[in-house]
Amino acid sequence: MICEVSRGHILAQYDGQFYFAEAEMFFPSKGKMGFYLYRKFVYRQVEGERVPMSEEERDRVVGWMGEDFRGSLTEFVVVDE
Repeated sequence: MICEVSRGHILAQYDGQFYFAEAEMFFPSKGKMGFYLYRKFVYRQVEGERVPMSEEERDRVVGWMGEDFRGSLTEFVVVDE
């Protein structure tokens, strides 16, 4: 579940854990809002600290975030830099 978004991040909670993702908000046409999510900057957040994750865990969290945005007025683009 997406808990918070800003121009620079997304905070979400899945399976009782909080996850922080660095992201950039953008505004494509037709009144939509979008996010560029940077896959390598997705972390588990524990007591306000960002904890690195395995590639497998990161992919799972990015997939969950994508599902949460699907069907909304939001575009969601994953950047694999």
